[in-house]
Amino acid sequence: MCTRPDHGHPADGGNFAHVTGLYRLLDAIRERYPHLTIENCSGGARRLDAELLTRTDANWMDDRTAPAARVRHHLQILSTVVPPSALLSYLMGTEEETIGAARDLALLARSRMPGVLGLTVDFRTLDSGAIDGLSRQFAAFKQLRALRGAPFAAALTAPVDVGGGGPGWDVVEQVNPASAVATVFAFRNPSGDRRMRVWLRHLRPATMYRIRSLDDGPLGTASSDELMERGYDIDASSASAAQVLVFEPQ
Repeated sequence: MCTRPDHGHPADGGNFAHVTGLYRLLDAIRERYPHLTIENCSGGARRLDAELLTRTDANWMDDRTAPAARVRHHLQILSTVVPPSALLSYLMGTEEETIGAARDLALLARSRMPGVLGLTVDFRTLDSGAIDGLSRQFAAFKQLRALRGAPFAAALTAPVDVGGGGPGWDVVEQVNPASAVATVFAFRNPSGDRRMRVWLRHLRPATMYRIRSLDDGPLGTASSDELMERGYDIDASSASAAQVLVFEPQ
């Protein structure tokens, strides 16, 4: 922290002056380039505050964007207080989670989908199967992004631990306040049972909902009261440990 008294602030005000100066800089950039998309990784993702949320479009949660469980841990906690559409994480290959040889590429991509999904990869290292898989996941994310609008989130289970431990399933729901569409991201961890019951929240009262899976298509209908009071059973899938379910009001 700057303690020099000759910079236009008192000796104990350097940090405050630095932050307010950053706000002024962002305001000036936004005024000059109103359509610019601004990504915030200020302070190595350690400066995520309400003021920056009003001045930036996408915000890093952590300098480390892997492994997938670590990303979900941050998303599941932060998205209950920060708009999910403002939280950015990149899908990038690591020694433990390689993209080209991933056994469950959908899990790696969908672990980032509750926020803003980014990608960094050397496509020259990928075969056509991996590239096609990435294309499908990003097409799905674009579809979900349009459905969810500017959602708010509710954790339906305890968050997964940073290292991947914790609950057998970690599940988070996002609700579009304009359309009442609910999107549920469900992740089965190695200790998870074959079936998990979750109780949805914030659905439109006395309304029938169409239910569909990103992988399996239509799954039927249920009333909002039933989904919130009796719950909904999510069955494990052989396609991926990560499932995305969409609940749309009829």
